[in-house]
Amino acid sequence: MTEQEKQKILRYLEEFELVNPETGDVYVEKDVYIELSIGKTGTYEYNIKDSNEEEIGKCLNKKTIILSAKYKEKKQKEIDGKEFDFDADLEVDIDKMLERQRQKEENERLASEINNKEHTQEDEKDNKDLNEEPNKQDSKEKENEDKEKEKKQGEPISQEELKEQGYDGLTYSLIKDENIINALVVDNYDPRTVIVTEDKGQIKFLAREVGTGDLKELPQVPTSTSGEQVNEFNNGREKSSVVTNKVALANCPNMEFSIDKNKVGQLELYCIDNIDKEGDREAIPVKTQAVHPTMEEYKRTVYEKYGYEFDDRMEEIDARLADEKESIRDDVYEEIDDMEELPDDQELEEIIEDEELEEQEEELVEEEEIEEEIEEEEPYKAPWDGHNYHKRL
Repeated sequence: MTEQEKQKILRYLEEFELVNPETGDVYVEKDVYIELSIGKTGTYEYNIKDSNEEEIGKCLNKKTIILSAKYKEKKQKEIDGKEFDFDADLEVDIDKMLERQRQKEENERLASEINNKEHTQEDEKDNKDLNEEPNKQDSKEKENEDKEKEKKQGEPISQEELKEQGYDGLTYSLIKDENIINALVVDNYDPRTVIVTEDKGQIKFLAREVGTGDLKELPQVPTSTSGEQVNEFNNGREKSSVVTNKVALANCPNMEFSIDKNKVGQLELYCIDNIDKEGDREAIPVKTQAVHPTMEEYKRTVYEKYGYEFDDRMEEIDARLADEKESIRDDVYEEIDDMEELPDDQELEEIIEDEELEEQEEELVEEEEIEEEIEEEEPYKAPWDGHNYHKRL
C-alpha cells in the first residue's frame, strides 16, 4: 500500500503511546495508522496498524487496547522484554493523540503561511516603485482581509453564511461525534466545522476551509439511491426500517451515511454498516447538534400555527394515551416520532384506532397459527378406531 493510499483510508499518528497504568511506563510506537470500524454491539472500534500495515492491536474503546500476539512477540524480541511489559493491561488515549497530531499539523501549516507571508512582504519591499502609496493601501486591505478570514476559522457555520453562498440554510446539523470527526481524512478543511444540510432537496456536507475560513463542499462518491432495509441500532434496541437518503463521502472512506428528518424538522445522521456480516445492515446514530431549526424555533412555529405550546400538546397526548395498553402506547409514540408535526385530536384518535386494529389482526393471525400447529400435532385416527367399531362387531 502506498503512502497516498494509506492517507485515504487511515488516520496517521506520528507517535502512538502505550501506557502501563501500574508502573507509569510509556512506550512510543512511531508512524501508526488508525482505522475506524463498527463492532458487533454497534460500538466503534479502532484497528491500530504500523507503517507496514501490520496489526499492532485493536481498541474496543478509546482507552484500552488489546495487542496482537504477533506484535507482542516482535517487540519482546526487539527490546528483550526488559524496557516495557507488553503483556500488562495497557491504556491509550486516542482522542488526546489525534488532537495532538492535528494541533501539530495546524502549527506547521501556520508556520509555513507566516514564513511565506514574510518572504512576500520582503519581496514587495525590495520591489517597491512609484506606486508605493497604492501598494500600501492594497497591503492594508489584504491584511484586514486576512484577519477577517482568521477570525472565521473554527467558528460554527452560520445560517447567514450559507445563504450568502447560495445555500438555502433552512435545515442543517453540526457533526459532534468524535468517532466520525476522527475518521474524516482531513484535506484542507476543519473537521470540527462539518455540517450536513438539505439544500434545495439535496443532502450536502459543508465545512470551513483551513486558511481562509470559507465554506467548502465535501465531495461525495456514488452510492445506491434505492431504498435499503436496515436495522436501526439505538440504545441496545433494534427495529427494521427502510432508508433512502444515503450519502458516501470521499473524505470518510469505507462509510456510508443515511439522513433522516425528525418531527421537529431537524436532520439526523446515521452510519450504515453490516456489523455482524449477516443479513440486513445496521443504522448507527451519529451524534449531531441541530443548528437550525432549534427546538425553540419549532415550538414558536407550532404556537404560531396552532395556538398551543409544544410542551402543552405533548402533555395532552400523554394524558390521552395513559389509559391505553402499553403496546398501543409504544406503537402510537413510534408513529408520532415519524411525523413532522404533532397530531391534532382527530389525527391522534385515528392513529390509536389504526394501531388497535393492527394489533387485533396480529392476535387473530397468531391464534390461527397456534390452532394449525395443534391440529398438526394431533395423531390421525382411523374411522374404525375406538369403541364404535367394537360395538358394531
